[in-house]
Amino acid sequence: MNKGGGMVKNNKTMDRLELSIVVHDNETFDSLVAAGNYEWKAPWITAERFPVRSTLADERKLVLLHFNRQISSENAINEAENQGLTRPTYEDALRFGAQHPEVQREFPIIFLHEPVRGDDGRPSVLCLDRLLGARRDLLYTWSGYYWGDFYRFAFVYKPA
Repeated sequence: MNKGGGMVKNNKTMDRLELSIVVHDNETFDSLVAAGNYEWKAPWITAERFPVRSTLADERKLVLLHFNRQISSENAINEAENQGLTRPTYEDALRFGAQHPEVQREFPIIFLHEPVRGDDGRPSVLCLDRLLGARRDLLYTWSGYYWGDFYRFAFVYKPA
């Protein structure tokens, strides 16, 4: 990451941005969504579907990858794994939205966590989206998309 916190070219085809999120004791779905201060949240995203699992206080390093091309979820996951990264959790998405709201205003961020069945029965993942760089939304979207070249994808380092 450069000192200004911007995207860094990893190679000719990919940019990456590394950011930390802090995990606090006793976080809940409601507290994370409230801290995210979204202008809109899909009503399907609920504590019942996305229960925040208890964990010890910690810091996690997230890496946002920008592939600079269209890519499938499967290929994005494979390329991340080749870089020593693994899938995030949906809790990572909720924490990231709360702790780095301005990053979300720059570009939509897909969290390819283990999918949750959407209201249409399709496997879905969380997306931190933005509308015209101003409005911040918490959405879910089908994980089987072929993603446009403007998306960023959040991953975490594999445990040592």
